[in-house]
Amino acid sequence: MLESFEISFDWRTLKGDKSIRVEQAKGRADSPGLAAGFVNSLALHRVSVRVPGGGAHVWGSKWVASREEVDEVWIVTERGSLVPELLTLPNAKLVWSTTPLSRRDESRISVLQAKIWFGLARAGKQELSKSVDSRLVAWVLKDVSNISPVELQELSNLNAKVESGCRCAIVKIPGGNGYAGGN
Repeated sequence: MLESFEISFDWRTLKGDKSIRVEQAKGRADSPGLAAGFVNSLALHRVSVRVPGGGAHVWGSKWVASREEVDEVWIVTERGSLVPELLTLPNAKLVWSTTPLSRRDESRISVLQAKIWFGLARAGKQELSKSVDSRLVAWVLKDVSNISPVELQELSNLNAKVESGCRCAIVKIPGGNGYAGGN
């Protein structure tokens, strides 16, 4: 996964004194290992990279910065279903993404996940939204009304294909004066 990033990323876009904070998508079950890998990769390319305050015990306090103290914030996710939501953040842009699926399957999984998220919201069951990235989605959501069992099974089958890879992405938002919210 990191190898794919290393090969495909245009490193010339990071020349200069740009500082980047790398963080996991908040409140998600993603592995912090992927974000840590991106921190290492950026540091090896001599990019001024920073981490959220919770990373001080791993990286040391000199690596810590708030979103306001950097030029860009890179949000890392291993859950492809989160990318559309992340791209709704102010001035968000997709930096990089990868998927083990064909274009057709990637398009279909995105449509199915959006439909099922909408169905969960209508049913007042947003707390079950993490399951849309699981091959167990058909079983977990089988009792939610207004969600097609056929579409749940199709999504489950597509998610099973993803288990051997990753629908991962990095979405960037402005830091510093361009940052529009929280920490």
